[in-house]
Amino acid sequence: MALTGYWTELSQNGQVLANGYTPATYTLNSGQSYTLEADGFASCTFDHWLDTNSPNNLRDVSITSDTSLTAVLNCGNTVTTTSTTTATTTTSTTSTTTTTLAGSSQISVSTVNSAGAPINGYYTTLWQNGVMLQWCYSPCSFVVSNGQTYQVAVADYGGETFSHWSDGITNIFHTVTLGSISITLSLTAVYTP
Repeated sequence: MALTGYWTELSQNGQVLANGYTPATYTLNSGQSYTLEADGFASCTFDHWLDTNSPNNLRDVSITSDTSLTAVLNCGNTVTTTSTTTATTTTSTTSTTTTTLAGSSQISVSTVNSAGAPINGYYTTLWQNGVMLQWCYSPCSFVVSNGQTYQVAVADYGGETFSHWSDGITNIFHTVTLGSISITLSLTAVYTP
């Protein structure tokens, strides 16, 4: 799963040239050397670069064509965030790399009102054995390990109150048990005013 909002920074000879949040696009001069930094935040720590497996969050970059680099973060379950670099000064290319590691599945959560219209920005949490593992704002996704049982919960917000899940479950904690095959499971929470 691609994560957004994680800090990246591009520098050259110790001088910061640009920075931004993932997915980030930077324009580089072909063949020149740069340093790219990708940082974790809160419970998600930098783990390694996907292409080199290097555990150093700073890496030297020298490119001659459009290049996409992916930093893997560890949030208890491994997920990814993307930084994109571009070699030309006239165009910039943004590409988001999505990587789900073997043995993982994705739980996608959306929230709708009683008319079925999407309502976004609802606090959503992922739990296992009574411990909150991750959180996000709807619509969003969690990367989880296969063969495990999790609970997904949503919170009331504004004038809307949780009513039920679209599959009929009325408990605000929706239990999900995953098998050994990687899947994307979509859950929709229905709210009423």
